[in-house]
Amino acid sequence: MRIRQLLFVLVLLLGLSALGFEIYQRWTLRHACGSQDPRQDWCTDVAAMKRCLKASNWYPDKIETARQCGRAAIPGIIASFNQGGKIRESAEALLADLIKTDPKAIVPDLIVALQHPDPEHRHTAVLFLKWMEPHASDAIPALIHTLDDESLRIRGMAFRALTIMEPEETVPALIAALNHKQPQIRKESAKVLKYLGGQAKEAIPALVEALKDEDVSIHLNVASALGTIETDGKNGLPALITLLEHENPRISDIAAHDLWYIAIDRCREAKTPQQRSAAAQTALVINAALRKAGTVGFRGDPQLMQCI
Repeated sequence: MRIRQLLFVLVLLLGLSALGFEIYQRWTLRHACGSQDPRQDWCTDVAAMKRCLKASNWYPDKIETARQCGRAAIPGIIASFNQGGKIRESAEALLADLIKTDPKAIVPDLIVALQHPDPEHRHTAVLFLKWMEPHASDAIPALIHTLDDESLRIRGMAFRALTIMEPEETVPALIAALNHKQPQIRKESAKVLKYLGGQAKEAIPALVEALKDEDVSIHLNVASALGTIETDGKNGLPALITLLEHENPRISDIAAHDLWYIAIDRCREAKTPQQRSAAAQTALVINAALRKAGTVGFRGDPQLMQCI
């Protein structure tokens, strides 16, 4: 009986402590934000902005006060994303409003956030850059650099952001990144070019050159990219044929697979006699290369045998 009474008293004390802490928080945050805050430059003070967003849990008008800070509030807003709950919701709403008002002006602050030591800050920055992609072209070099981030989640988000941005803006930056000093960035840039497919035709010469990269692991992504992008049969095709003799069997298998499907696509898309003749010529070249590499070539594929 005595133990039950002690437990009851303990639970009661814990409840009263939690209630007291809640009241204390409300009391101390009642003057957060705005002119009543003792901090004169609170808009640019990260800690003060976090207090302001925390105060919005109990005082909804604080959100409007924070909104009046404009772009100056961004560092504090981004820093509030790892708080969770309603504080994060308030931060998301504020940042979304600022982006709608002047998206181009927000990009430099998000680029700075990509370098923050806290991975939650970096993830938030990439997430919003992806969301505002029509206005985020200035962030493309920074996003490419983020492909080397230590966090797999952030690298994946940066990859997706790059694939949905305008190819006219993204492809030249990715071509330049094929010569980046970091192997991971070179490798991931080739992977993004592969995803872009036919939209990245101008990257074929750079990808062919990338086959000379000393890091053989990069060749795998380059081979896949060449097979996906190759459309004119003038630049990418000879490089893929060369890869049939690559020392890495995975790369030679990818090259064989891609060459096979290039031949299929050419034959399927040919409509006029001139196109059919050109498709047959390409298919003959590919068939000869495949057989020289030790495969059976097109034997067993009626569609391709008919094409040649």
